[in-house]
Amino acid sequence: MSSARFEALTLASPVIAAAGCAPAVGLLGDTHLGAVVTPSYLFRRRSGARSAVQETAGGVLFQPSAATPEIGNALRRQAHAWATATTKVVVSLLIDERGGFIEAAAQLEGVRGPAALELNLAWGAADGLVAEDPPLVRQTLRRVGQVCRLPVLVKLPYDLADPEAALEACAAGGAAGAVVGAGVPTGDGMLLGPATFPLVLELVRRLARDAPLPVIACGGVATAAQARAYLDAGAAAVQVGSAHLANPRAAADIARALVDEGVATGAPDGPRARGSPNRSSA
Repeated sequence: MSSARFEALTLASPVIAAAGCAPAVGLLGDTHLGAVVTPSYLFRRRSGARSAVQETAGGVLFQPSAATPEIGNALRRQAHAWATATTKVVVSLLIDERGGFIEAAAQLEGVRGPAALELNLAWGAADGLVAEDPPLVRQTLRRVGQVCRLPVLVKLPYDLADPEAALEACAAGGAAGAVVGAGVPTGDGMLLGPATFPLVLELVRRLARDAPLPVIACGGVATAAQARAYLDAGAAAVQVGSAHLANPRAAADIARALVDEGVATGAPDGPRARGSPNRSSA
């Protein structure tokens, strides 16, 4: 099975277990997966109402929690598991208006285990406010790059007014790749699951082939066929999220199915960052 290559980051498989729904620790020993993304953290714990999930015919309506765990506690509890993991670990940091993600990123500098960061601009206190402002996206990435040398992926909201400009800003800020999809907003919450697949697939078709950096698709992936559709549309990799609510090993099963089928996914010479700076220049 082909690997998926990003700037300064190579994954053994283009299938990634997304943050939130996936049982991260339980998947760290799976050799078929490209990476496992942790829950999103901040430097200081933030309190808030619990998340809520409501089943629908097309998936689930998800109300994200305002609460966010702190990176220090995660390091105390998970550092050994991250350092000894077979699968690469991507640590997710939630973007907030108080800059706690900068302090959180600094905590990860030099830590054994994490292969990359994922800056979550899709959900949270500052979510779309940052993602809709390309100069702020670029500045955010450069600030993170000053305190932590890990490669950075950026998770972008589905409903950006100008996703092309956001991708350009990610590339200019030195991001290794961008995650697109991450739930479709509705009046009642974020729609996750099968109904989002055709919507995100169309977005990936629009963005991936001319994007200035690799695009990772995140939306409704529950089967190997859906993962292949995203890769055929130009995505460098796929994230599997809400499928874990029904099957805790969904991402691993999809990755294994692609191996069994002998599918050439995530071409090594596929979508790469073009003209974007290296992390050292961010």
